Amino acid sequence: MLYSAVGALAGVPGFLSDLFSECSIPVHDGDGSCATNSTPHGGALRNLLRSGIKVRPIALVHYASVHYLIRDCGPARRIVRAFDDLAGTMYRDAGTQALHLRPSGDHEWTGAVSQVLGVGLATLTMCEALSVKLAEITRITSTTKRCDFRVVSGGFTAVYEARGRSVRSQVRGAAKDLPAKKAAHVAHYKYGVISSLPNDGQPVELFIFDPLGTKS
Repeated sequence: MLYSAVGALAGVPGFLSDLFSECSIPVHDGDGSCATNSTPHGGALRNLLRSGIKVRPIALVHYASVHYLIRDCGPARRIVRAFDDLAGTMYRDAGTQALHLRPSGDHEWTGAVSQVLGVGLATLTMCEALSVKLAEITRITSTTKRCDFRVVSGGFTAVYEARGRSVRSQVRGAAKDLPAKKAAHVAHYKYGVISSLPNDGQPVELFIFDPLGTKS
């Protein structure tokens, strides 16, 4: 029993190191619209495409907490729930500094992680691109086909759909109903941010779709 306890404690420093080590996540133009974006934040989008996103996994836990905005719990509880979902699965590759997920044979667990982390990565992307704060993000609650989140800041409104897929080849298919979801909203900007979150050793990647949107 003592040996087991010592072994568990010995793993803590590595676990904390994974959470607080800065990772690099590549960002891709999902449909070719980001490169020609002429909105005030078009430059920020292009910078994300060139440089990607650098973030510590512990920060992604914070951004992912907005997944629980519709639940009956305060900010601290939301962060605890996101931490419980994500903290043990993210790590940085020591050679490439890329963000990876630890392998799991539990498909139900993998799907839940993809959903929560997809929200965190999409929310981080929106905060970076639009220069908004996490507190300005609200969850859209509706039974109809709509996007997940809304941002109202500085005279503009943006909506975005956040998704995560455990297989990179599924990203394109996951974007097919984005136009229908965005059509339900009146907003200046309508985004889809889909994350590729493989658990087979490949790095995490981000794809931004339809960034221009229309106010309709």
